[in-house]
Amino acid sequence: MEDIMITSGTSFEGYEISEYGPYRFVQTILSSNFLKEIGSSIADIATDRSSIYQEKLDGAMNEAIKSFKEMAGKTKYNAVVGFHTNVVDYSSNITSVVAAGTLVSIKKEYQSEFEKSVFVRKELYVNNYYDKLVPRAVKIVLAS
Repeated sequence: MEDIMITSGTSFEGYEISEYGPYRFVQTILSSNFLKEIGSSIADIATDRSSIYQEKLDGAMNEAIKSFKEMAGKTKYNAVVGFHTNVVDYSSNITSVVAAGTLVSIKKEYQSEFEKSVFVRKELYVNNYYDKLVPRAVKIVLAS
């Protein structure tokens, strides 16, 4: 499995999307005794048990993200855009963490040797103002 790049945005800086794939999701369901174990009342959550609740949710969130990366790694796609996670309560004893996003193929954007160089350059856009010619904008690149 290659390393899958993930963003909640719509693109990756320095890369271009060459192919869009399907929208996919995975979910991790917490045990039906999850809320009973830590107590679901407001008083329990406001006390020491809130840290236990947070640890359980963090573990489920990490598992959902890991499962999503594994699922994406089995496809021909190498990145995910629009990635997001949600916590869903199906009933009083069943909670789920859902991770979703659109699979895409990305590749590095082409950079010419001139663009990769480290010298100073300045780009200017110049118009000709001679009345008898058609106005045409020209890009001038000064490099040193």
